[in-house]
Amino acid sequence: TRVTYFFRAMIPGVALVLLVTAFPIIFQFLGPNRIDAVAQGSISNPFRADFFGSVIPTGIEQISPQFMSSLGNKFTGGSAVENGSYIGIPLAVLFFIVLVRFRRNQWVRLAGVMAFLSWLISLGPTLVFGAHATSIPLPFDFLGQFPLFSDILPSRVSLFETFFVVVTVALGFGLWRDQFLSRELDGAPLARIDRGGITKRASLFILVGLVFISLIPRWPIATVSNVGSVPSFFSSSAANEIPDGSVVLTYPYLYPYNDETPLLWQMKDNYRWRLVGGVILVPGPSPKSVITYP
Repeated sequence: TRVTYFFRAMIPGVALVLLVTAFPIIFQFLGPNRIDAVAQGSISNPFRADFFGSVIPTGIEQISPQFMSSLGNKFTGGSAVENGSYIGIPLAVLFFIVLVRFRRNQWVRLAGVMAFLSWLISLGPTLVFGAHATSIPLPFDFLGQFPLFSDILPSRVSLFETFFVVVTVALGFGLWRDQFLSRELDGAPLARIDRGGITKRASLFILVGLVFISLIPRWPIATVSNVGSVPSFFSSSAANEIPDGSVVLTYPYLYPYNDETPLLWQMKDNYRWRLVGGVILVPGPSPKSVITYP
């Protein structure tokens, strides 16, 4: 019965998706100027989660002892932008409690397995243990050899680890609620709840509170002053020669790794015009090379 329902839903769904996406997919993989080389280089880059990344905070968490944050800040090659694997010890403990307590529930098992697989893939091709790279191979060492997978930054898969951890915990709370309500429907008065039950519930509420506390971000975030200069042109009447709402091509060119100066000019002129900029990847001279142009 389930297989019949599966195909009844999937066949029209897949047909509709292919109808809409067939041309862009074919153009991407078979069209002119396509890139056959690895653009991100998931095997060689340092953007992979650390084995301890889920439980050791970095400098962007409010509750972050120095001896822990000094280690956490080294994860993913020291990039705070790519290090998103932290969920905190309290949430990890709560996740495992739910997983053990409701292990017979198929949805809890599914979400738990997906969380584990996401965590495993986020570790990258080889294990990084306490900011020390090892040669121990992991599943991504095999997956990263295939097209599409080769351009994945493993550390970003930790987003899905967090998602499935939260789904598992949410399922657990729903099951706990159902158990509590079923006791009331069976006529068990609240006054008869034993001390052990009260202790367990109190411990659960304390653990939930610790989850929120451990995830409080550090605020305010330390900032660095921008010392870019703004030409006098943008503070004079000459700047009015730029029509309102027009698109301006600046020099230096606006691209993600050097965008402060043109944005300052735009701000100085009250955002009357828009900026054009970005990065383009094109095939290199050899079949497996790529060139990045700002």
